Amino acid sequence: MSEPDVLTMLAARAGFYAGEGLNHEEQAFAGELTVEPMVGNRAVLLRYRALGPDGAVYHSEASLVGMREDGVVCMWPVMSELPAILVHAVISTSESPSGRMTVVFRHGDPADEEVFRQELVLDLWPNQDLSYRHAWGLPLGMYKERSSARMKQQKPRKEG
Repeated sequence: MSEPDVLTMLAARAGFYAGEGLNHEEQAFAGELTVEPMVGNRAVLLRYRALGPDGAVYHSEASLVGMREDGVVCMWPVMSELPAILVHAVISTSESPSGRMTVVFRHGDPADEEVFRQELVLDLWPNQDLSYRHAWGLPLGMYKERSSARMKQQKPRKEG
């Protein structure tokens, strides 16, 4: 799959998703993800939250996915835990035998223990589910998958 197809694939999944997840502290959470195509599908806005059983926000994020001027598809996430926006470039797209499409966005080299590094992974399932996974390692820390949620598309919530 070519990288521009990532944007088309994500835009085709527009809507609100909700499901269950587990974070890096082994806490269960409710995951919420909104996928919003922007400006003729040239970019996609992802809004993601992980909510504890009591409604506490464990994680909040808004990410723009689009193409850099050099043609590389990237994600620019604004996360509640990070003080800066770290650009994550698509490093791989793959399809499993079952038809699940996986898109991996990466910032930094997972093997470089001197720096913060992170992978943000979207799984697009044939039944229209979406999974969102976070793997990261702090400087001098172990790099591993820390959080994931699998979500199903929901009817839009009514405001008010």
